[in-house]
Amino acid sequence: MNENHQIELFLLKCAPIRAELDAILATHDPDLVGEEAGRSADEIMKEYSAQMSLDLRRQAARMAEYYRIFYMLENFIRDFVSTVMSDAVGTDWWETDVPENIKDAARRSRERELNSGVNPRSDENTQYITFGELMGIMSANWSHFAGIFPSPKGLENVMGRLNTLRGPIMHCGELAEDEVLRLKLSVRDWFNLSSQTAKPAV
Repeated sequence: MNENHQIELFLLKCAPIRAELDAILATHDPDLVGEEAGRSADEIMKEYSAQMSLDLRRQAARMAEYYRIFYMLENFIRDFVSTVMSDAVGTDWWETDVPENIKDAARRSRERELNSGVNPRSDENTQYITFGELMGIMSANWSHFAGIFPSPKGLENVMGRLNTLRGPIMHCGELAEDEVLRLKLSVRDWFNLSSQTAKPAV
């Protein structure tokens, strides 16, 4: 494992500690975490939310926390993939080492946003692909990730579970209590995988 990968692994191990600190902070001041976003949402919805049922508002408050968890995790993984690939291949890694079908998907997503007239969400190509396509990049370039994760199949299984749970979170559904537990375990599994001793790349 080279020095860059050792640094990445250290940062991965620190992430759960930061999450735990945030959780403790939130118990003392629940409005402190995401305070600006909460005010903005309240401002947008205050004229209309009174027309919505109390049950719906309670569901929204409950699901907002799971959205926050997945927002952080997904963007962390997007940045992680970019960092590993840049360190291993160089700044042109997207053009040289990403499968064509994934590049095409990102290109189509960019074009849809451009044609709709909305502001571009990002300059980063990884922001225009699906969660599953992130795994596609890692699988296609496993030699660069083998020093961090012990098993491509293990990572694929964890990413698959997370991708399944992502559906109701990102598309305004509701998670059953069993799925909430599954989400917590899957997030833990992702970080645990990165903490295990990897086998040498074949």
